[in-house]
Amino acid sequence: MEDYDTQDGEGSWCSKCRIWVDSKLRSRGWSPQSRALIFHYSRLTWEQVTAVVPISLIQVLVLAIFFKKTSSTPGIDAAGLISAIVGLVLFLEGLRVAIMPMALLVGAQLPVRLKLPLVLVVAFVLGVLVTYAEPAIAAIRPLAKLVDPINAPYLYYMMNQQQELLVLAIGLGVGLASVVGTLKFLSGISIKPFIAGSLLPTVGLACYMQWGNPALSPILGVAWDCGGVTTGPVTVPILLSLGVGVMKAQRQKQMALAVLEDAAVKQSEGNTLEGFGIVTLASLLPVLAVEVMAILTSVTHSYDYVLEQASLSHERANSEAAAVADT
Repeated sequence: MEDYDTQDGEGSWCSKCRIWVDSKLRSRGWSPQSRALIFHYSRLTWEQVTAVVPISLIQVLVLAIFFKKTSSTPGIDAAGLISAIVGLVLFLEGLRVAIMPMALLVGAQLPVRLKLPLVLVVAFVLGVLVTYAEPAIAAIRPLAKLVDPINAPYLYYMMNQQQELLVLAIGLGVGLASVVGTLKFLSGISIKPFIAGSLLPTVGLACYMQWGNPALSPILGVAWDCGGVTTGPVTVPILLSLGVGVMKAQRQKQMALAVLEDAAVKQSEGNTLEGFGIVTLASLLPVLAVEVMAILTSVTHSYDYVLEQASLSHERANSEAAAVADT
């Protein structure tokens, strides 16, 4: 632990503070492992504090300056902020300690233990499940009630009546990206054709929704936001670890074959960095899936029907909210 203070610069205030704290802990008989753990979690907590607190302060200032409003429950807000910081620390540490190593192990063992079809099935299921585990997906539920059913009936209908189907479509897009990425890792082909093959229809359907069917244009924002949702703190680490694990297993297999054949392993662009290409597909394919779902919804349900169902659902939700407020 004597060299833990080098990253902040010798003689800095933070380094001196850590030296002082470390000396106090050492004098009380704390082991080097325990002291390292204390400083590790302190650093993680400080990172989350510097990320969450400034955003919260900006929101408070915007409400106070531009809207002349203040929070009616500052104690609850402060408790929620502290809970968010602690939760983020534990969540990110859990990803680093458990989830990512398991995904790396799964990626390394899948090509060895299973045949290709089963490998693709596992990759697809894993891609769908990580979407449901993504925290940002939970934001769809409260935000769905804020949509105006009159101005955007298809958007309201998809985010409320078809909410589970919408999340499933996003998951299917991520699952398909996981399958394509796994095939790419195993075969060693370039990822560029896959990116172009998913980007062109995504942009083409977006143009159709904007100008060919204006009733679907409000869905475009949600569709493209889904690409950002699926690159969150769960999907990216797991898919990257899965891809890197598959790449390592493939390289080990090639090296074993090369030794048997007394030949050199061909060094091409195949390395662990190829695992990063899967994130691009995991961003594009959910957008494409939501666009396809929106177009199919417009084909199977007329505008008048969707408008009627959205209005009825909105009135029912308002009635339920009013009943809860009265009680």
